[in-house]
Amino acid sequence: MRRWWILTLGWLIWAGGMALLLPARLRAIETGLHDTVRRHLNADGFANVDIATTGQLVQLRWRGVPAAGASSDDLRASLARAATSAAATRPANWPFNRIDDWADWATQPVIVAVADPDSVPNLPPPPPIVATEADPRSLPAPDIESASGSASALPAAVPVNAVVSASASAAATCTDEVKSAISGRRIHFVSSSAELTPDSQAVLDDVYKVIRGCPSGLSLEIDGYTDDVGPARANLTLSFERARAAAAALVKRGLPGEMVNAHGFGQENPVAGNDTTAGRAANRRVVFVLRPA
Repeated sequence: MRRWWILTLGWLIWAGGMALLLPARLRAIETGLHDTVRRHLNADGFANVDIATTGQLVQLRWRGVPAAGASSDDLRASLARAATSAAATRPANWPFNRIDDWADWATQPVIVAVADPDSVPNLPPPPPIVATEADPRSLPAPDIESASGSASALPAAVPVNAVVSASASAAATCTDEVKSAISGRRIHFVSSSAELTPDSQAVLDDVYKVIRGCPSGLSLEIDGYTDDVGPARANLTLSFERARAAAAALVKRGLPGEMVNAHGFGQENPVAGNDTTAGRAANRRVVFVLRPA
């Protein structure tokens, strides 16, 4: 009887240990898969893709500002190609690779990559080009003979540098206005998660009001950061998920999804030392930056 109790106790201790270790192991596998797919897609030219991993499932969503002249069909086709590329990746120490001398029933589980076509924005067809003196792309070539050598007879073009400078200036001004609207407040999350706390909603309301009044043609970059507590890979994933949660909240309020980009930088670029509680709190942050689209 005593031996039975000892065996039962040993089994319970083992089962409890496995229950504690397994979730951490699964998170590590998912983080490794996420990071490998991210690097692989960046190298293949698919930077405008959000990645979410669950076990061996990779879910891809379109993000970012579409290139000029792109159609929704083009973006969906690009997202499908990204899914094909993602399915071919294998992280280092991937635990599901097949061993050649396994029995015939052993199969190699594959990474399943799924593209979400609903994440692609519905783009209207490009408007026809209307020729003006400021935009002479569709004007016929000037008649040199009838122009009599006069420079004023040729259409004038808007200096490109002037347009770029104006956009950069507007982006910088709007970024400063967002910082002023936040006024020392912070975006907070439930500990070790990407769940926004209720007090963050008022901050996001004010951020949305400012950005809604900014000039068109700007994109919003939301950058997430953590302190250096915990594994670097896990912090990288957490920072991205938090930035994405803030982005989703602003899109829900009315910002165009194609305008908002979320990025996670983990424990990179600290603004304070991580050796104090105050310093670590300062490093756990979400930053809003407007840029020319």
